[in-house]
Amino acid sequence: MPRGIYPRTPEWRKERSEATKGEKNSFYGRKHTEETKKKMSLSRKGQTRVFTDEWRKNLSLASRGKPKPWCSGENSPNWKGGITPINVMIRSSIPYLEWVRKVFQRDNYTCQKCGIRNGCGKTVHLQAHHIKSFAEYLELRFDVNNGLTLCLDCHKDVHRK
Repeated sequence: MPRGIYPRTPEWRKERSEATKGEKNSFYGRKHTEETKKKMSLSRKGQTRVFTDEWRKNLSLASRGKPKPWCSGENSPNWKGGITPINVMIRSSIPYLEWVRKVFQRDNYTCQKCGIRNGCGKTVHLQAHHIKSFAEYLELRFDVNNGLTLCLDCHKDVHRK
């Protein structure tokens, strides 16, 4: 019987319960016969379930979570010549993300213009705003005192002026 199509009525549940009484690992009252169990056991003879070092060496690099050396960077078929803009690289860097986190923590995750924050059933998208321009003041990019926590709407208003 396919799952999710038929309702599980009390009668159906009682019937299934009685059909599987006293059986371990049964699936809707069906279980393997002794003959089938022996065949399955014989088919697995000689197979080990211990992962040896030799077995691990034969694993592909991708299955271990590492990129294949022939498929990363310039060797990747998706490589487009290193065209990622410097601005994107900086804003996705660890120092920049830590700066954002420190600004949010300092401002207690609250918009400093309107005072709104997450909670009570509402979601607010906060952004870290540079008081002095990110592009013009290179030395102040990661200075926490040059940051301000703003909600999305307030951040748009600040940049419109």
